[in-house]
Amino acid sequence: MSMRLIFKTLRSILVIFVSLVSMSMTPLSLSSGWNCPSDHLPVGVTLESSDLPKPISVISWNILNSLWIPYIEQDAETNGMKESAILKLDRIIEGTSYTERELKVNELIQSILWGQMQRGRSPILLLQEVSTPMRKLIEKDIPQQLCILATDPGFNDLGLVIYDQEILVVEEYEVIHGLYSRDRDNFVQDVIFSIRGSEQRLRIINTHIPGGEGSCGPQEFSSYLQATFKPGMPTLAAGDMNVESPEVDSALKEAFNGASPFAPVVQSYGTYINSSNKLLQYDQILFSLHQVDSLNAFPLDPTGIEGIVADYLSGL
Repeated sequence: MSMRLIFKTLRSILVIFVSLVSMSMTPLSLSSGWNCPSDHLPVGVTLESSDLPKPISVISWNILNSLWIPYIEQDAETNGMKESAILKLDRIIEGTSYTERELKVNELIQSILWGQMQRGRSPILLLQEVSTPMRKLIEKDIPQQLCILATDPGFNDLGLVIYDQEILVVEEYEVIHGLYSRDRDNFVQDVIFSIRGSEQRLRIINTHIPGGEGSCGPQEFSSYLQATFKPGMPTLAAGDMNVESPEVDSALKEAFNGASPFAPVVQSYGTYINSSNKLLQYDQILFSLHQVDSLNAFPLDPTGIEGIVADYLSGL
């Protein structure tokens, strides 16, 4: 074999190798394979302790307010999302004020809640981008033992904390608007629960951090966590953070002078499809134990959320 032929062969092998490496480092191009009715997938953890009467699952999901679907439509021709479930199901059902997509979202919410209870877990479901009509639909269908804490209905996007009142008792509850300079409508829901049959208390924070170029949302949320930190109280902060975990982690370390008690619960999949069809980990769960060692947080794998995430990921 001539040296020239050997060189060409080696160059071809190198090109193939580089292409394979690039593919492994590049998020999937999803286009019409996106069958979820929201542009986000749910993400969750389970909390376990000998001090708890049963495990507690905490799941967060941005369900996509129908008001924002035009922003997905504007890029649909170029990114393949025209054939996605988000747009194909965006049709009003005759005789109702709801779209097929909204009914599908509600169906999945009920499935998540029932699925957790059937597994012997007490659910806490944190929702973002909930419209007032969707809140009414969800509230009508949830199991009787569950309650809802909602943000101010005067805003377009509501936040909901759905919790199991047979296990959890609300001790303190606060809703904050105006924390984020980028969008003062975005919210923080801050709840402290006591747990029946236990001395354990649990702080749950639901938020929707505004995104976009120039947003200081991660820094502003991190400053809030630092200013309101409660040493010794297990705290779980979750929601649509509009950036991936390294940026949130950096903001937390800055707010806590390099030693943040919060750590992201590592998830095995991306949760948000952007306008370039890239799957990003925008939906995050931060957990802080501080001095408490008896409560453990474990990520729910895709099959742990009633198979919903697994079903959608398998279709990509």
